[in-house]
Amino acid sequence: MNNTQNDTPTVRRSGDYPGAASAQQSRGRKRRRGRPDNDPRTVAVLVLPFLTLFFVFFLVPIGYAIWQSLFALQRSGPLSPPTSVFVGFDNYLTVIADSAFQQSLLNVLLYGIGPSALTVVMGLAIALLVDSRSNDFLARLTRTIAFAPYAVPAVIGAILWGFLYAPQTSPLVSLASSIGWQLDPLSGPTVWVVGNVAMWTYIGFNTLIFLSGLASLDPSMLEGAKLDGASPMRIAWSIKLPLLRPSIVLSVVFNIIGTLQLFTEPTTLRSISNQITSGWTPNMLAFAEAAANRYNFSATISTLLAVVTALASFFLLRLATRTRAS
Repeated sequence: MNNTQNDTPTVRRSGDYPGAASAQQSRGRKRRRGRPDNDPRTVAVLVLPFLTLFFVFFLVPIGYAIWQSLFALQRSGPLSPPTSVFVGFDNYLTVIADSAFQQSLLNVLLYGIGPSALTVVMGLAIALLVDSRSNDFLARLTRTIAFAPYAVPAVIGAILWGFLYAPQTSPLVSLASSIGWQLDPLSGPTVWVVGNVAMWTYIGFNTLIFLSGLASLDPSMLEGAKLDGASPMRIAWSIKLPLLRPSIVLSVVFNIIGTLQLFTEPTTLRSISNQITSGWTPNMLAFAEAAANRYNFSATISTLLAVVTALASFFLLRLATRTRAS
């Protein structure tokens, strides 16, 4: 007797595989629970510490400074205690018309178009030089030397430069005197007396920004330009500089913010130079007003400085965005 066999292959359903039921149940549970990374509670737990510190130590002081700038201390009589009176924007008008505040703005403006701009240019030049010879020992040494001053605290750097400026301690002044050359660095323009310290410190920082931008460029594009016979100078001018525009804008924004907030270097050098006053920059003027217990004027200067910094950064970034879009 012949046994007839069915050659039709058996088709298993998804539920017939071993473990299929448990896998389906697991997917169902995940579907009901929702994805863990989309859980609002998880996001809140991770973000809440930052938001708390940001609110307490950033937003609250800014709001309090703005509130203080709208009040002034007034006396009803010569022996009566001062009382805080709401004056609106009178403090702002007084500060803007103050000659000391205008001079401080002029100082930071000259600093911005002088040493601060030169910091960006020299940082860019060093970065292009190092990138053109990235495998060379001299290039690595140059990168290290340029960045090393940025690792030194600003106060320490200003003190070191103070020793170089002071005629009693400066080896440069002693060397110049030995050859009959009377050198007095402190008699020069105060913008450059302060600017030398800032350039020595922040050229390496700008170099690092530009080197990071150069490292993101496509090597094949640069190799293609070399095969076409382009010189290193031509590659730097026609390829690297246009592609470094975002890095250049970022560096300029950082330097604008640093210029308007200039405080450490001139304050440290003020002890050895009579030309640097207590209100040489807006930040120093705000500190001097606070030290004299004129907190309302100090808050007004700080608020004005924050507004000018924010507007300058915003318009520069907006201009760079429009230029890139066109």
